[in-house]
Amino acid sequence: MNLTSKTENGKSTLRKTKSMMQYLMDLTSKTENCKSTLGKAKSMKQNLMNLTSKTKNASGLIISKDLKTTTKNTKKIHVILVNSLTEDSVKCY
Repeated sequence: MNLTSKTENGKSTLRKTKSMMQYLMDLTSKTENCKSTLGKAKSMKQNLMNLTSKTKNASGLIISKDLKTTTKNTKKIHVILVNSLTEDSVKCY
């Protein structure tokens, strides 16, 4: 009886350990994803700052048709980056 009881307790402990290991692996995976998202967010923020700087510089020049097109395209990219960054941040939390 004692041996059976100990065996059952051992099996139960093993199941709990496996469950906890899986939980830790999932947690580690989520943490890595968040770190990756944070890295992307920092990189995208830098890109946005550079893009904003370039857009300001561009608007200070004499605007030609080509420059107007470039500025419009830059603004579209700016919006796409902001939307993407927001989606990644939401996934992280």
